[in-house]
Amino acid sequence: MSDSENSEWTLNTLARFLDARIDAAGELSRQRHESAAQALEVALTASERRFDNVNEFRAQLGDQQRTFIPRVEVEKSFLAIDDRLKKLEAADQETHGHGSGIKDGWGWAVGGIMFVIALGSFLLTVFNRK
Repeated sequence: MSDSENSEWTLNTLARFLDARIDAAGELSRQRHESAAQALEVALTASERRFDNVNEFRAQLGDQQRTFIPRVEVEKSFLAIDDRLKKLEAADQETHGHGSGIKDGWGWAVGGIMFVIALGSFLLTVFNRK
């Protein structure tokens, strides 16, 4: 720097220069603070939305859990159905067993009648020859 450049600086100009620099730094700091506050607000809003979605999902899971049938209740229902099925199978076995017994009885009855007829025919044949 030359002497002529140094001579232009006075205390007043230096004070104005420093005041302008301080004001500019203050303005920059204020802008940074506002930007940070806006970024924080956007982040908080996004976080709230995300937590709203999480809470909604939790509520859905809670509703789903309340509407599902408990395991113990299902097992009781299956046991009751199994008992009814066993009773029906036993009744079916008894019915079929009774039906086959009647069929066998008819077979024995017809066989017995045929035996009596055959025996009667044999006896008539034997006694008619004499």
